[in-house]
Amino acid sequence: MLFQQFDDYWKKREISLLFTSIFFALGFFSVGLDWLKVDEELNVLLMGTSTVLLCIGLERTSFRSINPWWYLVGSAGFYYGLFDMLKHSPLEILFLAAACGGVFLSTWVRSRVLLSVSTITILAYISYFTSEHFQDSLGWPLVLILLGFVFIGLSALAIRINKRYISQP
Repeated sequence: MLFQQFDDYWKKREISLLFTSIFFALGFFSVGLDWLKVDEELNVLLMGTSTVLLCIGLERTSFRSINPWWYLVGSAGFYYGLFDMLKHSPLEILFLAAACGGVFLSTWVRSRVLLSVSTITILAYISYFTSEHFQDSLGWPLVLILLGFVFIGLSALAIRINKRYISQP
């Protein structure tokens, strides 16, 4: 299907054919990595990273209108694979750094979808971390209250970043 779709895209240069070509290319390479016995986490991480990089490459073309969907799929795959690789390891905090890097990248490429996914990822990681490490402590209710303020602050920051760096003409 990949070769047939890409051949049709090459002949007609229609955006829908490029969209389906990307879909089948991701499936093709994902299955190929699975046959090579690459870990699932690394496979998803590689597919997500390559999808986001492809979107960055498409930003300066007339096909950039398909980017929001692929930014969503790619960044979600990247964060999913990275979290599974780093969970319960001493390097787990690097996941939060990668999510913050995603916020920076969203301002560079001016993508609201990437900003949203990165912000939700930061909020989800903070929730995971606090429930993992503070749930059985006496201060858990206080942590939940502080976490609420942190979420409000991060949401306000995401809106400010969107207005200042992404929504500008």
